[in-house]
Amino acid sequence: MTYEEIKTIAAFGGFLLGIANLLIVIFDKFINKGTLKVIIDKAEIKKIDRGYYAYQINLSLVAKHKDIWLNSAYIKNIKPVIEITDEYDGRKKAVNKMELYRAIPYSHKDYLNIEQDKIKEAVKESFKNSVLIKDLKIVKGERKSLTLISEIFTERLPDEFLDFPLNNWDLDIDYGHSSVVEPLQFKVHLSNERTTINVKTRPVGFY
Repeated sequence: MTYEEIKTIAAFGGFLLGIANLLIVIFDKFINKGTLKVIIDKAEIKKIDRGYYAYQINLSLVAKHKDIWLNSAYIKNIKPVIEITDEYDGRKKAVNKMELYRAIPYSHKDYLNIEQDKIKEAVKESFKNSVLIKDLKIVKGERKSLTLISEIFTERLPDEFLDFPLNNWDLDIDYGHSSVVEPLQFKVHLSNERTTINVKTRPVGFY
């Protein structure tokens, strides 16, 4: 075998090695990424007062292909129906999403069924075992089940508070390189006040 033939074979081998390395990088960076599956067991809401509601969401998160770390989570509506207080100027404003900061281990307890004046105390006690959503690690193949409990205010209209919309909600979870948007259908808790004794009638404070 001549020197030129050896150089040709070596060059060809180097080309194949380069292609192999490129394929490995593509697989690792674009194909073999961790993905997140969201399973919502229930999402219930209850009117506490005019424009003031409490909700409970039970869900499970499953990491596939690789470990993942959560970056943020929001509940979002297509319209600005949530009222918040601006942290800079203290003014009330309507927005379409609310960030979720903490969660507790999955609970079968029905927090919305607790007596109204005791809900906050029960939630406060449970939050002693809460976890931060940001940087929450989910190991590949692991199913992490959580309960989200919080309050939400609806927009203040000129003569009344906006009723809480049961539809057009999403749970949006960002995990760094990607995100997952899961439709969220709220159901009115059975203990909620109703307009009449007829349970089929639209509950007070919802649309």
